[in-house]
Formats: sequence, C-alpha cells, structure tokens
Amino acid sequence: MIGKSFDDIYMAQHSYWSFNIINYNGRPVYQLSHGKIITPKEITTLILKKVKNVAENYVGVEVTDAVITVPSTFNQFQRHATIQAAEAAGLNLLSLESKSGAAAYAYKFDYKRFDDFNILVFCFGDGALDVSVMKNYDDKFYVVANGGDCEIGGRDFDKLIMSNFMERIKIRQRKKMEENCSNNILSSVDFNNPKNKIRFQRLAEATKVALTTCDKEM
Repeated sequence: MIGKSFDDIYMAQHSYWSFNIINYNGRPVYQLSHGKIITPKEITTLILKKVKNVAENYVGVEVTDAVITVPSTFNQFQRHATIQAAEAAGLNLLSLESKSGAAAYAYKFDYKRFDDFNILVFCFGDGALDVSVMKNYDDKFYVVANGGDCEIGGRDFDKLIMSNFMERIKIRQRKKMEENCSNNILSSVDFNNPKNKIRFQRLAEATKVALTTCDKEM
C-alpha cells in the first residue's frame, strides 16, 4: 500500500480488510476507531522501529545501519517512501534490495562457482510474488530482468479460503431461514464486523497451514 494511490489498491482488496481505509488527497490512509488517520509510511516507520528495538535487545548494542528488502515490482515512489520510513525510524539505510536478490544471497548463490551464471530466482512471499533473472559476477548480483505481482502471495490464498468459508456460511444461513429454524446461531454472524473478519482470516490461515504441512517427507 505504501507509495500507491487510493484507486490503485481500493477496488482490488477492500472487501477483505478488517480495517478502514479512506481517500486522503488521492492516497490511502488508515482511519482508526477514534477518527485519527495514519499513513502507510507511518505504519512502516512503526514496524521498522519495532524491528530495530528487537534487534538491539538481541545483540545488546545499538543498531543504526540496515539493509531493507522490498518487492521487485516496487516503483520509485514506493522505494522513496520506504527510504523515508527507514530514516524516520532512525536507521541508516545501506541498501534497498529486491526480495529475490536477498533470497539469492540467502541461498549462497553469490559463490564464485556461479560466476557468469544466469540465475532465475522465484520468491513467493506472504503478500507478493517476485521473479528475477540475475547474473552473478565477482560475488555480486546484477539484475537482468524483474517481474512479479504484489497481489499474489500467501495472504491471497487466505482470502480465497476466507471467501469460501463466508459463502458456505451464507448458504447455511439461507437454508436455516427457509426451514424456520429458531436455533440458528449462524444467523447472527455479521460478515462486515472487523472482529469477525479477523477471526475468519486467522481460521483461513490455520486451514492453509494444516493443508500444506506434512509430518514426513512424501
């Protein structure tokens, strides 16, 4: 959401949100329950401050420098907003890397034995899909091509499962009403209630994890 216009993000996702987003001068902002508004950049700053604090508590010294990863599809506005958020969090940003590039480093593809290799990195995260073709030379990565979609990620699977849950419950609601069932606990479910949306989201995620985890190798 950071660095995007209101029209870019609202129509695609608003039905699944458990929070209120309003249009503020063409930009999306969060509206809190007491009416205060907060921008995506401010949210990012708060998250980075928390990460900085956790890191400092772990290593026992002050953390000032950072390398931050962003989706490869981030445009210049989104990257600039992320840099500003890092500065506001008290961090000296050494580098802003793509997630796929960070994944390549994490899996140690920067070894010399991969010199002159073209490497395809597929990074499927919780909220975005990043695909990059990278060339390794002298222990450094050079991006040949980037692609991806910020609307495809693990959370999008959650949304599909959540949508299925809600549709099934609505069908059962209608059936119970047709049967004039007085003991219909489902009739009181408000799908627009933010707390109910959060419950459905958590249930959807737990279901996804259960369906994609096995105790032994297949």
